[in-house]
Amino acid sequence: MIESMRAFGYTTATALSDIIDNSISARAKSVWLNFHWDGSRSYIAVLDDGCGMEEDVLKNAMRPGSQSRQEERDARDLGRFGLGLKTASFSQCRRLTVASRAKRGKTCTRMWDLGHVKQVDKWQLLKSPASGSEGILSDLDNLSSGTIVLWECLDRIVGDARVNDQAAHMQFLKLVDQVENHLAMVFHRYIEGTKPLLRIYMNDHDEERRVLPWDPFLESHPATTALPVECVRCEEGTVTVATPTLLVLIIGRVFYKEHLSTAAWSGCVVGALAVAALAYGG
Repeated sequence: MIESMRAFGYTTATALSDIIDNSISARAKSVWLNFHWDGSRSYIAVLDDGCGMEEDVLKNAMRPGSQSRQEERDARDLGRFGLGLKTASFSQCRRLTVASRAKRGKTCTRMWDLGHVKQVDKWQLLKSPASGSEGILSDLDNLSSGTIVLWECLDRIVGDARVNDQAAHMQFLKLVDQVENHLAMVFHRYIEGTKPLLRIYMNDHDEERRVLPWDPFLESHPATTALPVECVRCEEGTVTVATPTLLVLIIGRVFYKEHLSTAAWSGCVVGALAVAALAYGG
């Protein structure tokens, strides 16, 4: 079953977005992503300063399908079935280690190693990190509470690449840029403003490496027109729907030349036309 969880169609960027969803649910104020190149021993780590987990909670979080859809959830909880952490991680790596600490608690660790599961033919959730990985997890020691998610054995990202493989190394660095651009768009409402709800950092704790928001609707642009807000009533209350704003395409074309690829710009145009058709009943 665990092997089948690797086929959910994630990209690295969308998989990391799922991990950050968990950080937001844990009320994190900062998230640090660390992409470390070392050939086939490369790793990706996601550290947050959220509320952390005690050992029994972490153990349950590492179980596939650990959350029922009928369970009452916190308003900030972006998950649904308790699969995101595992499916997102296994789509990119074969070894998933999570270390966490709640306030005034001790650090607890759990690890899934698909190689080990295959070798022993048992679902053994290990209680300690792989040899040599302890130092990576030690970043958590600098926080009063939080969680670190570590991806190793990145067979879907670097495979068996050697450390001196320049092409593979450049592809890895390109991936970092792709992930940053994706996070800038997906979480733009969380990371925008002078007092953002969340700060995301790439490969450093320095403010210069903070991910800056990119609003795909360009709501603050003078050429953007907001459509009326609609309220939809349902059994559990009222849902406020803010229809995506429509861009003046000639202005958008200037923006495209500076920031977007041809494919991305084409997607924006098609999306805008589709929204217009829906908004005006077409």
